[in-house]
Amino acid sequence: MENVDWCNQSLIALGQSTITTLTDDNENARRCNALYATVRDDLLVKHPWNFAIKRATLVSITTLSVDEWVTETDYEVDDTVEYGGYYYTCLVAHTSDVFTVDLAAVDWELTTDWVTATTYLLGDKVYYSGVYYSCVEVHTSGTWATDLAAIKWVATVEPEYDYDYAYRIPTDCLRVLSNEDDEEVKIEGGKLYTDATPIKIKYIAQITDPDDWSKEFVTAVVTQLAASLALAITNNRNITADLKGEAEKKKLEARGTDAQGGGTPEEPKCDDWLNAR
Repeated sequence: MENVDWCNQSLIALGQSTITTLTDDNENARRCNALYATVRDDLLVKHPWNFAIKRATLVSITTLSVDEWVTETDYEVDDTVEYGGYYYTCLVAHTSDVFTVDLAAVDWELTTDWVTATTYLLGDKVYYSGVYYSCVEVHTSGTWATDLAAIKWVATVEPEYDYDYAYRIPTDCLRVLSNEDDEEVKIEGGKLYTDATPIKIKYIAQITDPDDWSKEFVTAVVTQLAASLALAITNNRNITADLKGEAEKKKLEARGTDAQGGGTPEEPKCDDWLNAR
């Protein structure tokens, strides 16, 4: 079933007409559209629902450790150095003199790893226009602009202190529950920092398809949405209070069932309290 079906269950419980889509040009559709995702995600994040738990090996977005170029040093072919904020690859084995002289002698070239029509795997790193990037989606490269816009690459970061590695958190992650080896981690700015590599996490995912929910979770969403809509639609504080109490009850029941091993997606059915209203 679709998201709008569960919004309609909430509207029916409040004695309202149903809507066709969440983008209908009427007040009830606008209210449902504004609240639905918030209600869903709030319920998801506050309990480790069986149907919403995922596991993932995170993609490192740590900037590669590269030494700065120094003079009077022996360099081998394919050595990489940093100079003036850019990275260079050694083309000819040599003992460094002055960087501009060595560069003019074609001992170095600006590192530009990325090339078109190439298959890239998760975690692959490339250097492009002065920035290192990590591959976050397996793909065959097209143009740099289109691949970057499609978020197939993200710029790497260099942890300033405390931790050695930075990782990209999955885009559907609402809350990290644990990691495989119980490593110390810190989540800041949508990234996970740790001293461990690799790192595997268990997390609560943003499950948006109602067909993947447990029937108890569906009921909890419908009752909570009705409670959230109640005051604006009915302007009746008693009805609103009753629905808030019912919503809390349904949430507790859903969590209890899930904790006992429930959470397997089933075809949801309209709950008795909806039929009775």
